[in-house]
Amino acid sequence: MLSTRSDYDKDASEFVAEQKRLELDNAPPSWLPTLMQQKPQTETKPAMPADPDDLVNTSQLSADAANLPQLGSTQALPGWRPASDRNASRSIQRATQIWDGMSPGKVQYSGQPDDYVLTRGMIRKHSVDNTLMVTWANAHYLDFVLNWASHVEAANISTYLVGALDDELLEALVSRGVPTFAMNTGLSASRDLGWGSPDFFLMGREKIKLLELFTTMGFDVLLSDVDTLWMRNPIPYVQRFPEADILFASDNLKTFVEGESLEEFRLAASAGNIGILFFRASALPFVQEWNVILAEDDHYWDQNAFNDLFRRGLDFSEEHSQRLFK
Repeated sequence: MLSTRSDYDKDASEFVAEQKRLELDNAPPSWLPTLMQQKPQTETKPAMPADPDDLVNTSQLSADAANLPQLGSTQALPGWRPASDRNASRSIQRATQIWDGMSPGKVQYSGQPDDYVLTRGMIRKHSVDNTLMVTWANAHYLDFVLNWASHVEAANISTYLVGALDDELLEALVSRGVPTFAMNTGLSASRDLGWGSPDFFLMGREKIKLLELFTTMGFDVLLSDVDTLWMRNPIPYVQRFPEADILFASDNLKTFVEGESLEEFRLAASAGNIGILFFRASALPFVQEWNVILAEDDHYWDQNAFNDLFRRGLDFSEEHSQRLFK
């Protein structure tokens, strides 16, 4: 069963109180530059936050980790630092060149979406050590996809796939040589999947279905929203934590760690953000339960459901290496 809302609020208030106390007792932590624009988090179900076009957060990639009791040991995502300004500038220049080269006609599209259905063979071709990066979108966000893919390639990442929610995007990406698979969702190609709209909720559920699809096939997947920009390859970082089942981002605006160690969740005291997720195949039971819960309530925001699930039975009583928790 899920934690009750009153339990959730109580836990959150305790975390916030501890954070405030520590900020008073210690020098304030430094601000961590962000790699992306993240959507604001709400603590209510099913209420939605304001339109992200009106609110721009500089949420950090944090070091939160969810470890479910039925999964065994788990670990978390980091106070991960972007590359130097010079390296970042070079990466952006290279991404621009790659994007310019992504012109239609590079690859012949077969005209049959079923030819591009996701298979184990396709995933193996685009993964290393059973691990890959994935994003997804519809045709309305073609420019976002090309931006995401060009930055991924500029960071020398070849282990990635893009899920096409509609046939129009599928054709556009295949013809440009972008590694793509058909999701066959029936969602409109032209709609912007507006924040809080019925299509937005449907799109979010497709994201969690993707997690279940990859983990069921036995692969570890780093799934990120298409508005994320990658300046460095994150795979070597997450592979530092082989015991982790789930790594995820945070809505926290500060870092409580030095270097690239994992964030201290109890100090961060903020909601988990599912704009960036790393799931090992061992986390399949969590993903399956997440999908079941979402199917029971059409208005349950996928991010709120994630926070409710990972906070259930949250345990800091044991000492875990590298700031991990159950």
